[in-house]
Amino acid sequence: MTSIRSKITWLVVGTALLATATLAVLGYASARRQYLAGIDRQLTAAVEALPQLIGREDHDHAVAGDVPADQYKAMVQALSDLADRSGVYYLYAFELRDGNVVHLATSASVAERAAGDWSAFREPYEEPPPELLKTFEDGRTRFSEYTDEFGSFRSIFVRRTASEGGLYVTGADVTLTQIHADLASLVTRYLAAGGAVALLAGLLGVVLARPIAQR
Repeated sequence: MTSIRSKITWLVVGTALLATATLAVLGYASARRQYLAGIDRQLTAAVEALPQLIGREDHDHAVAGDVPADQYKAMVQALSDLADRSGVYYLYAFELRDGNVVHLATSASVAERAAGDWSAFREPYEEPPPELLKTFEDGRTRFSEYTDEFGSFRSIFVRRTASEGGLYVTGADVTLTQIHADLASLVTRYLAAGGAVALLAGLLGVVLARPIAQR
């Protein structure tokens, strides 16, 4: 009798664990896709607001190479304010000049603003990701995850055209550290929920096994 009850208990518990694990994996995969889609919408909204904030004329001056130091500093502050409001880490514009990617405008992190240290106008971007270079080439908007001299990011790159025809790419970043922390929290919640369901299923298995085994 005890053996039958034990087998029934483990059968119920095993089935419940398998079903719970399957649902947890599927649920997490769906939640992860929705989370990343939300990040991409956030990046898109921030990068689309960038030209309107700086203004077409200032972008044209930047592409033309005519940006006084005080004007560039004001652009850095304006982009930093927008980045803070949008919840992104960096906002920027790049130009491809003599085969090198250089800064036309950029926001600055809180630490960079405190130190007064950010990428200067037309300072070379030392480690541009391949997706940025491809966007310069074909004009397609791209999302990318990569590591460069500034950190590790998920970014969007959008190519634009200045009034006189010069090309530049605008972008926005969210740190992969933030993304990984949010996803780790998501995993923890799903594991906790799955564990609670499995525990209840185990208790239910014990309760059901006794009357079934006595028949």
